[in-house]
Amino acid sequence: MKTVITIPEVLERYQIGRQSLWRWRKTKQFPNPISPINARPFWRLSDIENWEAINYKIGGYESGNYS
Repeated sequence: MKTVITIPEVLERYQIGRQSLWRWRKTKQFPNPISPINARPFWRLSDIENWEAINYKIGGYESGNYS
């Protein structure tokens, strides 16, 4: 079972571009990556799934507000 997710996988999962991911990280309290400093970012899949659940509850996905 996969436990981490990379930038390309995040972009594909949400059908967004890199700029949108950057904006999410700055404004939507997207989970912080667990990668070391100066390394390509990657996230715990469980952190991403928790973020999805919280944002779905407050209407982030239902309203189609992905980017």
